[in-house]
Amino acid sequence: TNKITKTYNTAGERCLIEDLITSTEIERFCEFANIKTSLGKPLIAKLLSNAVENETYKLGEECKANFKILFDRISSYTC
Repeated sequence: TNKITKTYNTAGERCLIEDLITSTEIERFCEFANIKTSLGKPLIAKLLSNAVENETYKLGEECKANFKILFDRISSYTC
């Protein structure tokens, strides 16, 4: 984990925090919500977050697994 660049390693590859939600997940959500992918990742992420929060959209297994890896890493650190 590199706190300066806000990156973490998973299975030997370097990932950014934005990589938790895959491009496939974004495309799937845009199709579900009938929005264009050209809206921009920040706005799409906010819309996706709102949809997940109000339970109108379910994240795919790969995306959920990415968050689990992150949460497991966070909970493994001691203060």
